[in-house]
Amino acid sequence: MIEPSIQGVIARNSHPAGCAAFLRSWAARCRAPNSSSALSAGPRVLVLGASSGYGLALRTVLLQEYAARTLGVAYERGPSGQYSGSAGWHLSAAFAELAAEQGLPGETLMLDAFAPASRQTVIETIRRDFGQVDLVVYSLAAGQRTVDGRKVRSAIKPAGAPYQGYQLDLATDKLQPVTLEPASSQEMADTVTVMGGEDWQQWMTALQEADVLAPGARSVAFSYIGPASTWPLYRDGTLGQAKADLHQRAQQINAQLQTLGGGAWVVVAKALVTKASIFIPGMAPYLMALYAVMKEQGVHEDCLDQMQRLCRSELFAEQVHTDSDQLIRLDDWELAEPVQQAVDARLALLTPDNFMQYGDYQGVKQEFLAMNGFGIAGVDYSDEGA
Repeated sequence: MIEPSIQGVIARNSHPAGCAAFLRSWAARCRAPNSSSALSAGPRVLVLGASSGYGLALRTVLLQEYAARTLGVAYERGPSGQYSGSAGWHLSAAFAELAAEQGLPGETLMLDAFAPASRQTVIETIRRDFGQVDLVVYSLAAGQRTVDGRKVRSAIKPAGAPYQGYQLDLATDKLQPVTLEPASSQEMADTVTVMGGEDWQQWMTALQEADVLAPGARSVAFSYIGPASTWPLYRDGTLGQAKADLHQRAQQINAQLQTLGGGAWVVVAKALVTKASIFIPGMAPYLMALYAVMKEQGVHEDCLDQMQRLCRSELFAEQVHTDSDQLIRLDDWELAEPVQQAVDARLALLTPDNFMQYGDYQGVKQEFLAMNGFGIAGVDYSDEGA
């Protein structure tokens, strides 16, 4: 039997049958394929970072609602010895099965997407199996990247002054104080290198030079801005600097793709529980308060909801709507004044002693467990063969 093994906010294992059930629960929430779209029916899609979070959610919506033929890239570990394998590995396998049932390709290449050699492998696969792709989804999140033989590591730190807040420990169900020292100039630069837009731009250049981008090809990447209460750690810190670089490079990629009649956009999503977001120190109180408020007000969305809205309102609509910075804003419900006023009121009261009262801790933890295959309805966790 496989039981959850959690260290802090990191899942050390996953449940294969639970991961498959989780993915199929997403698929069941999608509507029938819609052939009326800005892209032709059955778009060909490359998803970089396809094994969890927004990348997997968008891939699922594209398959279920638009009959997309997809190729994924992820860097996940399969089962070995007593290790059950990562959730991303099992979710990718479940996606391939789901796509095969519909007679559509859904392979995921287990490659380091940051490695230049991986680009060539992907390009060759596109040529062989798709010819060209209509959409490139960039949804990579990693702690390090090798550049010219040097391992560059990102750092989640504030700028200028120390940050004091709280970090969840999901293993012990506690909220614990955390202090983060300000980033050095090198840490700031390295985080931009790992988590900014350079790699996305290099991918798009390589794909275009290899002539595997179809006429009208589009690309999207994901970002977060958040309310002012999160800015000392996020927007004003290392992560925010990396996202600013991503936004800037999106404009360059957009100009590049316009030569094909296409375009590129950064999608600013809402705060949600993903493998990347749950790892950010200091964000836990805000996430718990936000979940509680948005559920109370009937406007809560998870990853799948957000990606359905992205497809229906933007990518497959007659026109892509952006703000003055050319960003697609899916965080509008989160940043609405009634939501933020209620969130601020809860945060003013929330402490390590009462966070389960003022925040939706159970909802946050349930999503964390679910994305690793645990706590899924209908799965027999007592079955040793599951």
